[in-house]
Order: sequence, then structure tokens, then C-alpha cells
Amino acid sequence: MNIEKLFTKEFNKKIIDLGEELFKHPELGYKEVVTKSILMDFFKKNNIENFTNHSVTGFIKTIGPKDAKYNIAIICDLDGVPTFGHKYSNKIDNAAHSCGHHEQMAIVSGVFNLINEHKLLDGTNCKITIIGTPAEEYVDLDYRNEEIKKNNIFKSSGKQNMILDGVFDDVDVVFNIHTNGSGENLLDINTTLNGFISKEVKFLGRSAHAGASPHLGINALNAANLGIMAVHMLRETFEDQNHIRFHPIITNGGTTVNTVPEEVIVKAYVRGATTEAILDANKRINNALTFSGKALNAEVEVNDEFGYMPTHLSKELSQVVLNSMLEFVSEDNILHNQETTASGDVGDLSNIIPTVQFGYGGNKGIVHSKSFYTFDFEAAYILPMKVMLSSILKL
Repeated sequence: MNIEKLFTKEFNKKIIDLGEELFKHPELGYKEVVTKSILMDFFKKNNIENFTNHSVTGFIKTIGPKDAKYNIAIICDLDGVPTFGHKYSNKIDNAAHSCGHHEQMAIVSGVFNLINEHKLLDGTNCKITIIGTPAEEYVDLDYRNEEIKKNNIFKSSGKQNMILDGVFDDVDVVFNIHTNGSGENLLDINTTLNGFISKEVKFLGRSAHAGASPHLGINALNAANLGIMAVHMLRETFEDQNHIRFHPIITNGGTTVNTVPEEVIVKAYVRGATTEAILDANKRINNALTFSGKALNAEVEVNDEFGYMPTHLSKELSQVVLNSMLEFVSEDNILHNQETTASGDVGDLSNIIPTVQFGYGGNKGIVHSKSFYTFDFEAAYILPMKVMLSSILKL
């Protein structure tokens, strides 16, 4: 089927307008109320209603033959990420769509709309399920931990929450997309993502007058700094192919300049390309942090939580998508088998369901920064829709 005729100027504008409206209304995970409202309004105008709500702000809708044997899920992330100074950062928690989720939502919604409007599943043995997944960005954890305590959610991640609640139990194939942040009009296929462990480390010392009697105190900030430096000295021992990353922030560095810091909190990720590599690096990093603290007589408490799994993408599905890409661009415009040290909860899905993820360009600025925005609408919205729709029809 020649799908080019489906992408009229009117339709393309409708999808671009949707994406740019979402861009202006970013929200953090499990708080995507306005975001969901915008999407539901779009679907209602296009005669798609009766969605199932899930995971606070997530949603699900299946179309196609009721007795279809196979179920293809197309998923989109609903949330933004805290980004100070972004043009559209919201005033509540600085959320912004500096990771391109506004494009992702528009692309997937557009594909779902075309399949429904043109009855593209008629005569097939497949149905399509769109799943809006909240909270892909692993942030705002204090809020999410409270929601877990209240039994409103199971996990901090939207996809993990949906997995645990059985949303993907009848799904045979998962399609995901994401900006590749290349700054060029390039597609990518079979790009891997790291997994990670999230950690909070408390360095506990003893307060004292910083000027008059520092000898009576135990400086928790010094202990934290020594621990971070010790981890830096480990870096050359991590093998390159494991793509280990450790990036800490200090969220509490003391109370007043005039007092020896008694409690310092460090938050960090330990990322890696395989589960084994992550666990090994994490053990060594914890030793460096703990014994650095002890060297300065500070107590150290380490709390770890496994965040996302490394991706294990389906080579067979990647080949299907690659064949579709070549219908619209030349080989020179496709990146293959890139290794990125970023992470995403699509990694968890890829470990239990055949999953494909491909990337697209069309953006300028740095991902997760105030400079990020959509530049080339054709590359960032229309081309990915064509590739996704073509791939689904091939299946």
C-alpha cells in the first residue's frame, strides 16, 4: 500500500500543531493532567473515544478485529523533565519537554488516527493498542515514593507500573520511538540503552562551630567529597564495553556556613550496558563511598533501587523497521547499532516482550537542556509517522 497519499498537508499540520501544543504544556510524571486532556481532545475530534485510564494519568485504547490473534502496542511517553530556564518550563516544578516526548506523543497519536480513520486493520489478524505511559523520566522520586506508600502506584516508572498491573500481558510486539538528539535529520535503528541503579547516600557526621571548634565536629561534606573523588579514581577500572556512568548530585550539603555539616545527601545513578556490569560497578562504587566516609569518621547509609533494565531490542523487528526507513530515506541517512549511555523504561519492556525502538532527528539544542526545541517539523513528526505506519502494515 502506498501510504504517502494519507499524509496530506491538512493531516500533517494537524499532527504538528498537536505536538507543538503539547510542547507548551509540559508536566512531570503521574501529573500529566493537561497533557492527557490535550490528547483526549485530539482523539475525540477524530472520533476515537472510550479510553481505559491507567496508572494515574496513563491511558489505553485498542482498535481492530475483536478476534484478532496478534496485538501490536504503540507507546508514547507523556511526561517532561525538570529543565531550568527552558522557554516552556512550567512554573510548578520546571518541567519541560526537553527530551522530545511532545513529538513522540504526536507521532504515535497520528499513526493511531490514520489506522482507525482508514480502517487499515480490516482483513488482518492484528489489532493495535495505543498506550500512553506516564513517568518515563526517573525524577521527582520523593513525590512518587509517597504515591507508592499510598498504594496509588506500584513503581516510580509508568511502564514498570503498567507491567506489574498486567497491561502488557496480551501484547505481542512493542513499538517505541524517541528523538536521537543528533541535531541532524537522521534516523537510527537498533540503538541500545543502558540500565541503571538509582542511589541515595547519606553521609552522617557531627555538627560543631565551623570557626571556633571544627575539631569537635565530623564534616559530612568532606566525607561526601572524598567519596565522590574515590569513585572518580575508579573510572579507569571500568571496561569500555560496559559503558559505566556515575553522575552524582549533592541535594543537601549542610545547613549554615558557620556549622560543620552534619548530614550530606548524595543522589546518583550507576549506569551500565548489562545487568552484570551494573551490579559489579555498583558494589565497587558503594565500597568507595562507604570507606571514604569511614576514613573521616563519618557514618554512611547507602540506599539502592534498581531503576531501568538495559535494552534487548528485537533484531527481527529492527529489520522490519529498517526496510520501512529505506522506503523514505537513503542508507546514508540511517544510523545503525549506536550505543548510547542514556536509559529508559522501554528497557524493561524489551526484556519481556519483542520490542523495537527507532530514533529520529529534526531537533536543535541539547537534550535535557533549556536549548532543546523542534526545528525541522518534517523530520521530527512526519517522517517517523511514515516509518512507523509502514512497519506496522508490514507486520
